Amino acid sequence: MSVASVLGGALMCAAGAAQGALPDLKNMHDAEVMQNACKPAEQRRLQREAAALAGSEAPAQAARLVREVLCGTTPQSRAYVMAHTAAKVASTDEATGDTEPARPRMLPARSVQPAQMRAWSATVEQGDVGIRVVFYPDEGACIQSFSMACRRSEWKITAISQACD
Repeated sequence: MSVASVLGGALMCAAGAAQGALPDLKNMHDAEVMQNACKPAEQRRLQREAAALAGSEAPAQAARLVREVLCGTTPQSRAYVMAHTAAKVASTDEATGDTEPARPRMLPARSVQPAQMRAWSATVEQGDVGIRVVFYPDEGACIQSFSMACRRSEWKITAISQACD
């Protein structure tokens, strides 16, 4: 399954997700409890970390983009994500047992969709160029990430990736 199909559709929220964050999950590999990234405490942590990594480069915008990608459920969230996505994004898919290194391919911005609250154990880290956010869209069968860079005082998603068992 491609990143585009996962980020572009399969991460749609469950019917009740709009009322609040989805419950925590147990990781299928080690039974670790994975916190939903859209819980208020998790959102505060993630936004604080994104703003800190952004430094003086539009920290509020970086924090909001993280929130909208992970937890946005409205048409306005989607519009915000689209407005803050590069025209073409590098997409990398990997699977357990792949013998060749994954090669990124360029996809249109519309391939990037909010996770709609289906994000667990999210981390915000320094990326190669900007900020990288890593999260589980499920109980641990897959892990996804998106990278964003600040260009002319505006944060844009520039890459997405997925690795699945």
